[in-house]
Amino acid sequence: MVPKIHPKRQNFRSTASYLLKGRDASHAGRVAWTSTRNLATHDPDMAWRVMAATSMDQARLKAQAGVPNTGRKSLDHVLHFTLSWHPEEAAKLDKREMLRAAHTVLRVMGAQEHQSLVVAHNDRPQPHVHVMVNRVHPRDGRMLSSSFEKLKASRWAEEYERQRGKIYCQERVLNNEARDRGEYVRGSKDEPRAVHEAAQAANDNTKREAIRAEHRRKAALLKDAQRRLEARHKAAWAKHQETAAASRRKIAQAAWQALAKRVTATREAYRPKWRELRHEQQVAREAFGARETRLVGRISNALRSVDLAALMRGPDTEGKRRLSAFGEAFQFLADAGARREALEKKLGSERRELLGRQREEERRLKERVRAARRAAELNERRRLDAERNDLVLTQSLEKARLRGLWVEKARLLRDELRGLRAEKAREVPAPAPALQTKPAELVPQRGAKRAAGWIDGWREIERERLEKRRERDDGVDR
Repeated sequence: MVPKIHPKRQNFRSTASYLLKGRDASHAGRVAWTSTRNLATHDPDMAWRVMAATSMDQARLKAQAGVPNTGRKSLDHVLHFTLSWHPEEAAKLDKREMLRAAHTVLRVMGAQEHQSLVVAHNDRPQPHVHVMVNRVHPRDGRMLSSSFEKLKASRWAEEYERQRGKIYCQERVLNNEARDRGEYVRGSKDEPRAVHEAAQAANDNTKREAIRAEHRRKAALLKDAQRRLEARHKAAWAKHQETAAASRRKIAQAAWQALAKRVTATREAYRPKWRELRHEQQVAREAFGARETRLVGRISNALRSVDLAALMRGPDTEGKRRLSAFGEAFQFLADAGARREALEKKLGSERRELLGRQREEERRLKERVRAARRAAELNERRRLDAERNDLVLTQSLEKARLRGLWVEKARLLRDELRGLRAEKAREVPAPAPALQTKPAELVPQRGAKRAAGWIDGWREIERERLEKRRERDDGVDR
């Protein structure tokens, strides 16, 4: 069993066309049978259209299901994978078993609820099925995750072969055992078609295998370099994010320290004012108590507690406020507790006024500190953005250089194989020019006289046949 996951694609029509008609739309006869899953139709040509419509309706599906339409967006909605059995298993396979394997792989990948189309081909010695899956969930619009899909398929294929009684791919078993030990193992990449065709044409096995071995060695070196590059890039991004978080914490801490320092300074500046106000209010309380011992003093305290402006207003002013002021005056004259309460109310108003001035000054300080913090964060954000852009550019150039090495390696391999093919063609001797057969060579060494008689007899027969044909042709012309 060989499961192969092809690159993700965006176009359902092109993928379905390849599966149902072939690359040039001339291999429709290779389709043995088709099957659909989670679709209301069994027609494969209608199935991919339904899948495409579901894919284009992803935003509405998410909204109806209450799924936030956030995160990275991807248009690679087409998942295509192939399941291939060994040619020895062809006699034991049927549609039911092949469908069971395809549905099991869908469940292993977490795509059992997604729309899928299964197409079986019969154009190869090895039985195989193609499965096209819509990565967009038909109910909630969520995208099917592709995390570890190849590893999941590899584990399933090993267990599948073990259940069927024979392991055909021993290399996969070794790779999975290495992964169980915590080692990093990655399967070999697909060979480009041009390289594969050149290798097939260069049929000198010894030299070809030597070239392929060198190619695999270079590929291993490039893979190792790619892993180290990815690790270094990942570490660089982690360091960048850590630096950004540390700078934000530093700015916030500096702002809070500056704010605490300035608020403390403001409060220290107001301490003499609070001390002075406390002294003045203490004096006012002592004077109030001294006046309370005499009648004239009590009248004075009562008048100090009354709104004299309201008493002095004329008849054209608000009558209700004036009557209230007269009532308060009589109450203060008769009630010592009311006079004491009025005094404390006045003193409390003085304290609130001073506190309000202090709080207003602290508020202005906080606004200035917040503005300074926002400016510092903006400058730091610009610096981090510039650093991030430099990091992106540097890593893009490094990745492009590595891709160039891969392309150059493939080009060299292709050229070497083509050179081997040309060398092989030069080594094959050119065919000798065909010599014209002499009549004497047709005569056997023995029985020459009898053979000559046969030849003469055949010549006479042929001459008579030609004459009869001419006579017949002349009769037709007349």
